[in-house]
This record gives sequence, structure tokens and C-alpha cells, in this order.
Amino acid sequence: MKKRILVKKIICLLLAAILTVNTGVGSAQAQTMSWVSITDFKPMYNAVTFKWYTELPSNTTPFDGTYYYKEYIPKGETVYIEQLYESCDGQFYIVDYKGKGYYVNKSSVGTLNKVNQPKRITKKDVVKKKGLAGDVLKSNDYCYIYSSPDDTKAANCYGCVPAGTAIEILNKNYNADWMKIRYKNYYVCYMKKNDVNIKDAYLAGAASNYQPYIKLAKKAKLTYGGILKNYDKTLTKKEMCRLAVLWYKAMGNKLPKQKKKSPYKDTKDKYVIMAHQLGIIKSTSNKKFSPNKALTAKSYNAIVNKLMKVTGASGAACAVAQKNGWAQQKVTRDEAIARLYKALLPSYKTGYLVNDTQVDYAIVSYDNQNVCLDVTEESRQPGATIGLWDYKGSANQRFYIDCDNGIYSIKNRNSNYTLTYSSKKVCQQLQGYTSQKITFEYNADGTVCIRNGYGQYLDIVGGNAVSGGTLFFNDKTGSSSQKFVFKY
Repeated sequence: MKKRILVKKIICLLLAAILTVNTGVGSAQAQTMSWVSITDFKPMYNAVTFKWYTELPSNTTPFDGTYYYKEYIPKGETVYIEQLYESCDGQFYIVDYKGKGYYVNKSSVGTLNKVNQPKRITKKDVVKKKGLAGDVLKSNDYCYIYSSPDDTKAANCYGCVPAGTAIEILNKNYNADWMKIRYKNYYVCYMKKNDVNIKDAYLAGAASNYQPYIKLAKKAKLTYGGILKNYDKTLTKKEMCRLAVLWYKAMGNKLPKQKKKSPYKDTKDKYVIMAHQLGIIKSTSNKKFSPNKALTAKSYNAIVNKLMKVTGASGAACAVAQKNGWAQQKVTRDEAIARLYKALLPSYKTGYLVNDTQVDYAIVSYDNQNVCLDVTEESRQPGATIGLWDYKGSANQRFYIDCDNGIYSIKNRNSNYTLTYSSKKVCQQLQGYTSQKITFEYNADGTVCIRNGYGQYLDIVGGNAVSGGTLFFNDKTGSSSQKFVFKY
């Protein structure tokens, strides 16, 4: 859940737009209402604390700061309130409902009740263990923090944290159901035992968007104990060599018998020696390697390029692994681990697609790989049709895979709008439709079937894979017209 902090001028503009929708033309209201029909594309990001709670006196249609949702919060539901915003167009609350934040007009909120404040920390309260909130592989997880070990009273709910938040434990076994924790260094709070993940405590400190990949990288043996900490520390040349050797091995390659003699005067590290043997790093004229030197984006990318060539990895893998930005920018441990794990995915014959804004694909028909998905109007506006056209390599024909809150979608490179099945046609649209939730099914012949949130498959009308062909979503038929190839 993002901490929704808006500049007052922006608030005024947003609320003005909303008031226009509420009081203005019917067609504008219908369009706005249809833009955002679900909320689970929106992940939680930051911990928040609550000031009040209330039970809604009537069914309430919330909004996310820009558009109203089709769904509403039912009457009688308890919502927790972060704060009241006042603007030139009125007053509204930021409320938490089931772990997600919404804007609600003040008039829709009933009597406010204060949340109980937690006790201050004392000298006797010592952190004995660390843990993590929830499971980072379930990015829509959220956990509540309480001022007292009793969740039967709404007043005790003090705050909400997203999966991956570091938890400092004062008493692991406060009782059968609760742990006693330290919150924000100052307060004694309580969390349900089921919400605290001690096993994954090593992920604490890594950036939230990298945490899932670090966990998966550990499982795939692409990491090692010494690097799974101090994640904001800049990666060194020696550390990169070890990661590169592990990546080489994970690709199914057998490591050669290691030489005992180092090609460098200043290190005998076995992974540096092995990386040299494999051709991932080169000899130097002065026979010095400087193993503890911090890597810049330029030097990191140079090693990545060599690693990908040595292993014969795809161009997509190389693009994902590389660090974009200015040449002297630092590469942190958590970013390197995450990027190298993601780069492993497109290197396999199945399950090869990656969600990364650096990588985009031409999505071609299996039956005719000279035609591909294309925004046929060459438009950057929502609602433009996506059909089949002769492949020319334009931005209208390039798509990338996005992932929000664990939900995959396909977006056009030129417009950044999402592939959608709406009004019986395939088009690009603002994000928020169930039809935009994409699952990729990999076939033995290297093709991919694209299934949407309703369980329907991307297909070609009449099965005609020709330039000008029309796309739609259909029940699964097993036809080759439902098979596509993603070309990097």
C-alpha cells in the first residue's frame, strides 16, 4: 500500500476531475467508472499507522486518487483511517480496508473512534530475534500490527505493513498466538505469529521489489551466505565473480577442474580463478585484479556481457541482467542478485518470458511468423485496437510483460497501455480490468498460449493469421491459432 501523499495543487485537480464526473456528462462518468474495476493491481509499499477507525454507515464507492472504482466497501465494514486531507474542493479520508488504501469522501464516513496507542519501549525490552512480515512471494500480503494482543477490538489495530517488512521480535512466544515486537524503534506492539516469517529474515534490508527474486535465487543456488546481507552495499569484483560462476553452473554447465595458481598477484579467491578459467574475466598487464573494488554499472555490465557470451545466453537474458543508467552508477548486492536470477528465466526453453521494462517482444503468430500483434491505429491513446500486421519492428509492435502485485499483464511499448479484451475486441487500455490478468502457458514446441483473467485464450478470428487479422479471446480449442511466439 503506497503512502498516498499528494501535493495540494494535484489534489485540487484530481478532486475537480472527480466532481466533474459526478455532476457532469453521463458518458464521461461511464468511461471513468470502467477504467478501474478492480484494486488488486495495486500493491502495498509502505507501512502505515492509523489514527482512527469507523464502521461505514452506508455502501461507499472509494477512489484511488484519480478514478472511482466499480466496487464499493459494504455498509458496516470497519475501515482504519490514516489521515484527513483538506483541499479547495472538499475533505476526504485516506482509509485502509483489507490492507489496501483508498480515498473516501468525508461525508461517507461515520463517527470516528480513536485507535489505542502502543506503549513506549523500555530498557527491559531487548530485540532477541528478527523476522519478516508475510511471504515476499505473495506480494499482496499485508499484516496488521496491534497495540495489544487482542484483535477482537478494532481499537487495538495500530498499523499495517506490507510483506517483506523487517520485524524486530522482543518475545517470540508472548502467548500461543502472538509475538511481542518493537515497532519503529520506539513502541511495543504485537503481531500474530502466523504473520511473522522468521525463516526469511535474511531478506530484511533488501529493496522490496528485489526481495522475491533474492528468495528465488537462493532456492536456485545462485547466491551464497556472505552476500545475503547489507544489501545496499556496492557489489565488488570478487563477489561478482562468485555470482557469475554460480550462474554459469545454474545454466547446466559443468565446471572445469579448478587451477591452483591464480592469474593475479592480489587474490587467490577460487571463484576469481574459476571466472578467469571460464573466460568471464581477463588477465591484466600488471597481474592485479583489485578483488574488493566496487563495481560501477559500466564494469558490472562488461562482466555480464562476457558471462552471457560464454554461456550462450539469449539477448533478452543479457538485457535483463544489465544495469541501465549512467556508467559510474553503483550496483548494489540486492539488485545484482535479482537481475541475475531474472536473467536465468529467458535462458530456458520453457518458462522463458520475463517481466522487465528493459525487455520487449514482438508477439508473432505461430502459423505465420511474418505477422505480429500491432496497435493498428498507431495510436498512443487508450481504446486503440490491437490486431495482426506485417512485422516492421516499430514501437507499436513491441510489447513488454509487467507485473503489479503478483499479477502479470502485457503492455505496449509505445503507449504503455495494457492489452485488454473489451467490448468484444482486443485493444490497449488503462489498467484495472480482470481481462488484463495474463497467465502464460508454455507448449512443448516453444510456443506460448496467452490466457486472460476469465480463463479465455488469445485467438485469431477465423484462424486467419494474415496482415489485418482480427484478434479476440476464446475458450481453449487446442488450435494453432491460439499459439504465439515471443521474439526478442
